Amino acid sequence: MNRVTLLTILVVLLFIINSITLYFQFQKPKGRRQPPPDNPGMIFKKLNLDAQQEQQFKEMRKTHFQRRDSLKAEDMRLRKSMTEMIAAGVTDEQQIDSITNLLAANRKQFETNFYHHFQQLYSILRPEQKKDFGAVLDELLKRQKPPDRRPPGPPPHQP
Repeated sequence: MNRVTLLTILVVLLFIINSITLYFQFQKPKGRRQPPPDNPGMIFKKLNLDAQQEQQFKEMRKTHFQRRDSLKAEDMRLRKSMTEMIAAGVTDEQQIDSITNLLAANRKQFETNFYHHFQQLYSILRPEQKKDFGAVLDELLKRQKPPDRRPPGPPPHQP
């Protein structure tokens, strides 16, 4: 094999490898798709809920999601108010404390709503189902965890 043929083969091989690398680099990440809010199938399966429990849980979920959505809307309204204050140049600490306290109180209601929802679910479980409840809740929390968006490698240098 002469030198020109060898170099041609290497260039073509490198071109193919680079093309494949670029293809995967620019592909949209395919994260785990979350089931829609009206599909609590994982809980039904893992806890082995009976038909009556499933119906009770669906009603609980409906109420929970209505309350959650209302609290999210309020959070967005408060955040919009805060950004308007920033844009208006508000420096009064009382006003700043007021809006941040309202945001904190709303967040507290959001978390309390979450707690009570799962407390209600726990209350309708049979003793053998209650044993598996902690593992199911852990799995649900892992699903809700946002993906790590930090780039790989060491943290940037801080002066």
